[in-house]
Amino acid sequence: MFILMLTERDINILRFINDFGYARSSILKEMFFTAGTLSGQKQMCHRRLKKMIDGGLIKREREFRYGEMLYQLNRAGANKLKEHGIKVFWVQSSVGWGKFIHNDYVQQVYLKFRKEGLRDFVSERRMRKMPVFFDHIPDLLVGASPENFLVIEVELELKRIEVLRNKLLLNLEINQGRKILYLCGNKNILKRVTGMAQELDPSGKRFLSVKLDNFLDNPTQLINQLN
Repeated sequence: MFILMLTERDINILRFINDFGYARSSILKEMFFTAGTLSGQKQMCHRRLKKMIDGGLIKREREFRYGEMLYQLNRAGANKLKEHGIKVFWVQSSVGWGKFIHNDYVQQVYLKFRKEGLRDFVSERRMRKMPVFFDHIPDLLVGASPENFLVIEVELELKRIEVLRNKLLLNLEINQGRKILYLCGNKNILKRVTGMAQELDPSGKRFLSVKLDNFLDNPTQLINQLN
């Protein structure tokens, strides 16, 4: 195993993987390798991640949905973050495939906000390690600054009415003053979330719900509306 001289970008890659538990190669490319042509970006991303694997900092395995490599921290990568004063949440021994699709969508959503200039974020994993632990933790906080964070929920399952009501009420209580965006996996989820949100927030000032694929296809208009 050779010794790899880490760059600031390498540390940020490790930090991002730490925040979400794992990340696909194309997510990391869009985050950290944006210069030059698309093929050049892919090559540069592949080469650097390979060096980080050879240096023992990360590991990879192929995921089933997109057919890409999925990257996780190794102990050495976690230790490098600690050396830089960055809190490590936990190093997963394996990918939790049951949560992979949801987690991946949350990362895709963050990338859309990032491209619109809203770069600050707090992941669910990070929130779980904060001193104050609430009864409900959203999927993501994102914004131009912590003072202006939006609350993001990616809803892929049609929850029972009482479960959904409790979740929305907790979001209202915990995130006072913040706007809450629900990104729904299909029209049935959207209908239920929208109806419940209108009941709990008749003014419509706190909740906004849209289909997830509509947001991913055209995020700019919605993000401008939220701001």
